[in-house]
Amino acid sequence: MRVCPPEAEAGAAAPRPGLPSFSTTWSSPSIDLVLGLSGLAYSGGKTLRRPPVARNGAPRPPPRQRADRFEVAGVLMDVAAKRNTAAKSAIETALYDAVGRSLGVPASLLLGGMVKYRIPVLWTLAPGDPGQEIEEAEGKLSARLHRSFKVKIGAQDPAADLARLRRLAGALGDRADLIVDANQAWDEITAARCLPALADLGIRLVEQPLPAWNVAGMARLRDRSNVPLMADESVFSAHDMLAVASAAAADVVSLKLVKHGGLLNTRNVAAVAEAAGIGLYGGCLLESSIGAAAQAEMMT
Repeated sequence: MRVCPPEAEAGAAAPRPGLPSFSTTWSSPSIDLVLGLSGLAYSGGKTLRRPPVARNGAPRPPPRQRADRFEVAGVLMDVAAKRNTAAKSAIETALYDAVGRSLGVPASLLLGGMVKYRIPVLWTLAPGDPGQEIEEAEGKLSARLHRSFKVKIGAQDPAADLARLRRLAGALGDRADLIVDANQAWDEITAARCLPALADLGIRLVEQPLPAWNVAGMARLRDRSNVPLMADESVFSAHDMLAVASAAAADVVSLKLVKHGGLLNTRNVAAVAEAAGIGLYGGCLLESSIGAAAQAEMMT
């Protein structure tokens, strides 16, 4: 996004004194503002794919917008492009960052204020080699950095994954909590066979064992599982969350800014989940420190 000239365009609402304004070009996750501030964001390399166009097919000049009208910015982005949630998240995050900087307040205050001052953070173990994973986990435990670990499974045969988890759980014992993420790798029969074994190993949570579309299958698994299930790829929007909640298909939902399309949409998903008694889990997608900071603002 680029800086808007200080002169307001004809017919555009003037920004409130002291707050920045912006105009949209849909090409970059960074935002430069009239007041000289910059808002930072992380998009994972994603950009909105097409600009707004006038009826004659020519690109429409970007109108000046007040940067604090976050809901309006979301509507404009939805008109410009469907999905593209990572790019939309980057733009909205940069707006929150820039407005917060102009007011001297954290983004969390613009969302209603902090309700938590400490949140537990886990570490992901994904190499697939149990020896390497044990060594990595022991290092985090010794340094007192993490005591909860997520283990990525599903790339190997289920029997190999279970053997790997047995070795990892045996080595760490009660010094660490383990959750697993199957990344949609299993069908319902495989998941039904593996979940009791995971429960026996003391696994605390199983993330998205089935393909995203199989919400009914997740509900059937949850009905007979002793391990809580978390929905991730099944939930992009508040509508998805409502469908998962209505089906009683998850105990927890994974919230990700780049998945839901920004802070406001993430908050909407969280509101539906909380109304249904479903727990909230803040996830990341290997963002930069900027993206992780935005996620932390959302979760606090």
